[in-house]
This record gives sequence, structure tokens and C-alpha cells, in this order.
Amino acid sequence: ADSREGKSPMVDWCAEHGIIILPQYLPAGDYTVANGNIIVDRKDNILELYKDFAVSKNRDSYENAALCAQVAGKQLVYVIGTDPSDHVEGISDLSQWQCTVKNQTFVGTYLHEQILRHQAMYPHINFTFVKREEVCQTIWDTLSV
Repeated sequence: ADSREGKSPMVDWCAEHGIIILPQYLPAGDYTVANGNIIVDRKDNILELYKDFAVSKNRDSYENAALCAQVAGKQLVYVIGTDPSDHVEGISDLSQWQCTVKNQTFVGTYLHEQILRHQAMYPHINFTFVKREEVCQTIWDTLSV
């Protein structure tokens, strides 16, 4: 697990399931397994994904993560937690998504375009949208393939 994920729900989930995770710095993503070919980057919600991909000042680090994963020959999977009010089950649903926080509305149309662009440039990247309560199990299932 990436050392910056210390407050992640994944820490408690792994403890409850008898899984030992070792904190370390990862140049891409948040979770991987030794000798595995998949890296998982956990996103708590779609707004976090929006802030990472649709805000240009943050996008460079995700371009770098994509390149690091590509050079390492690994697949990079983003697992994003959703709420029922998001109405998002896949990338195409992002174009209809919106969220208002503190009188600021975030619209998913641009995020949708950025995600499609990112996937076109880096075909080894996938985005998985799951109910928030299923994020940890999905991360483990993805890494256990």
C-alpha cells in the first residue's frame, strides 16, 4: 500500500480480513501485490476523480503515474467509490454526473472527455466505478487476479 494511504478504509478492511499490507512509496497508484502486474489507485468518490483529472494542475501527476505503470508493464486500475445519487456505473455515465459543494457545481462532461482522452493515450488504464461500500473488496479482487 502507498504510504500516503494511511487513513484509507482499506487499512481497516485488510485488518478485518487478515490481510497484511505494508506501507511503501509507490510511484503510481495506491495498492499492488508483490510480483503482480496490476496497480490500483483508490478514489473515494467521483469528486476526487474530478479534481485529479479535470483540474489541469493535478493532471500532470496522473500522466506521470500512467507512464510509470506503462514502463513497468503494469495495468493501472482506478477504483472509484460511488453513491446512489451519482447515477454512475461506468465512464459513459460521467457525462450526466454533477455535484454541488459549497455553492460550486462540478459537471461531469469535461471529466468524461478527460477520462476518454487518458484511456486513448494509455490503453493499459481502466476505470471501475463501484458502490462506496464495495471499494475495498473490489480493490482486493482486482489485485488477486
